[in-house]
Amino acid sequence: MKISIAMATYNGAKYIKEQLESFVQQTRLPDEVIVNDDCSTDDTINILEKIKKTAPFPVKIYSNEKNIGFVKNFGLAIERCRGDVIFLSDQDDFWFPNRIDYIYRYFEKYPSALVIANDAEIAREDLTPTGYTKFGQQKAIGISYKKKFITGCCTAFKADLIPIICPIPFNKYPHDAWIHSIGELLSGRMLTEKPLLYFRRHKTNASSPLASRPEKISTLQFLSSKNRGNPYFWLEERLYSYELFWERLNNTSSLRLSKEELDAVKLRVERDRKAVSGRLAVLSAPFPYRIILATKFYMIGGYNIFSGSKSFIKDCFFA
Repeated sequence: MKISIAMATYNGAKYIKEQLESFVQQTRLPDEVIVNDDCSTDDTINILEKIKKTAPFPVKIYSNEKNIGFVKNFGLAIERCRGDVIFLSDQDDFWFPNRIDYIYRYFEKYPSALVIANDAEIAREDLTPTGYTKFGQQKAIGISYKKKFITGCCTAFKADLIPIICPIPFNKYPHDAWIHSIGELLSGRMLTEKPLLYFRRHKTNASSPLASRPEKISTLQFLSSKNRGNPYFWLEERLYSYELFWERLNNTSSLRLSKEELDAVKLRVERDRKAVSGRLAVLSAPFPYRIILATKFYMIGGYNIFSGSKSFIKDCFFA
């Protein structure tokens, strides 16, 4: 299998050199690195051009004519990849030397795997480890990382999924959530608890989820955190994602599914679509009637595809 790395950049000059050097240090080198830049105004492109000249693998650099945001920027980088397995990369982390080889072997060991994600050590700006990991932080606040872990920089997937993933039409529903959702619906998503990169935290991170913080966190912080506020804005796009997934699945020949497998996928799509529609109805209701609807929704298992009782409490009192 050939390996592609899809990297989306925007004003990443401060950290991108270290990230690219971590690619060079891999025990199994990538076959190509595809960089899509979203109109950087700093020295990002110059740094990329210098590394391109000395890297032991092809580095292909593309620049957008106008800023399109990181979700669609990642989509363009993915579309330009020609490998059999695609690793997503942020511009500010640092991969451990065995990351590509470890995940490569994981795909070999589990041929049915379509999306694989690894754990990551949370590090400070200077890459000093904090002693916390992404999986560990989710466990600490009672969230099942097996169900809810969707961090893009920890994700690799088979190129067979590209006709379903791209083009990415969303603005608010994250590209990594979209990719993991596809893997889940196709029963091809797997996780490994081995940390394989430093997840760098700094003031200019594009996203700052609670479970990425470099300090101890609590369930109360999760319930009241602003960065997880009312999820209505992304649930609507998630609802549309099921329609888009099913349409693209039926129009691609990259995945050869039997009728029985397609029927099973259709059942999962309908189950998840019903749950998302139900939660949208809960969030649309005024307080305190919202509590009654949320309770009924919880009793029928509507929150099972979310964060269970925590999502229930959040919708009742913190949305």
